[in-house]
Amino acid sequence: MRLKNVQRASLFLLTALLAVALSGMVEACGRTDLSEDEYAAIDSGFPDQSTGPETGSDATGDVFPVDAPFIDSPFFDAPGFEGSVDSPVGDAPAFCGDGICNNGETCKTCPNDCGSCPHCGDGTCNDGETCNSCPQDCGICSTCGNGTCDSGETCSSCPEDCGSCETCGDGLCNHGETCISCPGDCGVCPSCGDGVCEMMTENCTNCPKDCGTCAGCGDGVCSSSETCVSCPVDCGPCAVCGNGKCESPYETCTNCPQDCGQCTLNNCEQILTCSLGCLSGGIQNLMISCIANCDADSCPAAQMFANDAFDCIIQNFGTCGMSFSCLAGKCPGQFAACLGETCPTPGG
Repeated sequence: MRLKNVQRASLFLLTALLAVALSGMVEACGRTDLSEDEYAAIDSGFPDQSTGPETGSDATGDVFPVDAPFIDSPFFDAPGFEGSVDSPVGDAPAFCGDGICNNGETCKTCPNDCGSCPHCGDGTCNDGETCNSCPQDCGICSTCGNGTCDSGETCSSCPEDCGSCETCGDGLCNHGETCISCPGDCGVCPSCGDGVCEMMTENCTNCPKDCGTCAGCGDGVCSSSETCVSCPVDCGPCAVCGNGKCESPYETCTNCPQDCGQCTLNNCEQILTCSLGCLSGGIQNLMISCIANCDADSCPAAQMFANDAFDCIIQNFGTCGMSFSCLAGKCPGQFAACLGETCPTPGG
């Protein structure tokens, strides 16, 4: 009787230990932070509780070895369990944006990882670029400027020899135009104006300030190789109404309201102040268009009084110069009439 009780107690203890171990296995399956000891326990099965093979029986009377490794348990054949417990987790798949240019990625398919592809205008002459295909990176070809549009030269790479491209001069920097090929639309290159003619990127066509005027400029004819930048005395100013830029001093609210906005009427005092500004360079440098712009944006009465005052100013400019008090003393009546005149509010 006592032996039976001991056997039952031993069987109960072994069953309890097996249940605890199996519970640990179930928990371990969903974990990735097992310690080395826990992995060792899983790989070797349930630790032996005896010095040799023993058997026990369950409630059905079936005999089983108590020291059989539970790693062979049917639990590991359950759906959702794949591989061994200690198999390493595979590397995460590569993707665009992970900071590594791999897995077939290129500058075209994934510039975030591989960087931007070489292109004309990036400041480096590469990827098959030449002085003809990309003068802004590779410099102007050595033959450009010889007066002949040689093989390979185009209106983009050498407008000095080949003439300006068809769209150059419309006031819009597009269709591949650059500061080298069409400064009239795109503006002069940053280095233009520093007093040094940069042979790689500047010439008389795109930077006459540094390189001098091209031959033929000043004959009164705007030839195909001349532009408003290279020869304004022949081609006129770089001012195109409708390009969204108010290009002063030749564009104003009077002649190009779509670029410069609608004019507001100036009173006589404002006209006079504006006109005096036109004299800042002296009478010898007075621009008639400057006076016209000051006078245009006003009502008839203000224009008349302003003209009377300005005529008196011109007559006494040699004596007074830009001294307003001196001019007012010489033209008291004209100034008084002008300062007292205001334009009525439109629609008022």
